[in-house]
Amino acid sequence: MMKWIALTGLSLMLATPAFAGQGHFNNVDANKDGKITLAEMQAQAEQHFQALDSNRDGQITKAEFEQKMQARQNNQNKQRQGQNKQGKERGGKGLQRMDTNNDGIVTRAEFMAQVQQRFQKMDTNKDGVISGDELKGRRHNKGKGQQS
Repeated sequence: MMKWIALTGLSLMLATPAFAGQGHFNNVDANKDGKITLAEMQAQAEQHFQALDSNRDGQITKAEFEQKMQARQNNQNKQRQGQNKQGKERGGKGLQRMDTNNDGIVTRAEFMAQVQQRFQKMDTNKDGVISGDELKGRRHNKGKGQQS
């Protein structure tokens, strides 16, 4: 479930390491060509944004975010609940990072700007797509001081 937070701030696509596993990569790779384009990443992020924006007002509040995380936590077993609590804390910080104007809410524009920034960071060879090799290298370098 941490993958979902990542893309919701990636995710949140953005709050935690995105694309932690091959299964998630395949979910984002809509045309199954082995590469993720910015458009594919944005489409996935839009789905996550809509899932978080429970009142459909075009913004994510802390309350909406926490409500989704609590619902997810309630569906997990006791062992996973401890992990989800940690994820919730990290996700909350990710939510704060996405709130670029510090007004306590994350708008769709703020959310999607983070998606674009993450895509650019993940596209290490700057060819306009994220390949499986780029993700493997990212995971390998993570323990060597590379930030996500």
